[in-house]
Amino acid sequence: MKKLNKDDLIMIVQWGLFVLLAITSIIGRCYIFIPLRPYGFILIVIGFVLIMVSNIVHGLVNKLKLSAYPQSNSNAKLITKGIYSYIRHPIYSGFIFISCGTALLVGNFLSISVATLSLGFYYFKSSYEEKKLIETYSDYSEYRKGTGRFLPHLKRLFHNMNKVS
Repeated sequence: MKKLNKDDLIMIVQWGLFVLLAITSIIGRCYIFIPLRPYGFILIVIGFVLIMVSNIVHGLVNKLKLSAYPQSNSNAKLITKGIYSYIRHPIYSGFIFISCGTALLVGNFLSISVATLSLGFYYFKSSYEEKKLIETYSDYSEYRKGTGRFLPHLKRLFHNMNKVS
């Protein structure tokens, strides 16, 4: 039997969070955040859109199959266009938005716990992955300075908006 490494453990935790998120939606609703429930739905939609757009951009740049494993692929290009020009980990952002949206929509203790755990987990996973990306791509450190981890740097976002108008 294969010995589990750190990447395997990260994937087990990630899939566990997905399962817990699904369970929170099935078991009792508490509606702690009744006035915020519409925002929960909006966050879920934004999360799915982020994931879809990120996958499309990734597919256009790299014709390689996406992997959820936190490893860099030396055959792949560093993606710095589209959504990736603002956010380094837009797919993780999407999952965080979905988790937080579910917490607002469902409103039970477990959903709030899963959202909190998801934020911590994706911060850890992205930090771990970025160490590998720095080793693989010589320009990753520079790219990292100009982009946000999960959300765009507001200063850069507004600067680009002013260029358009």
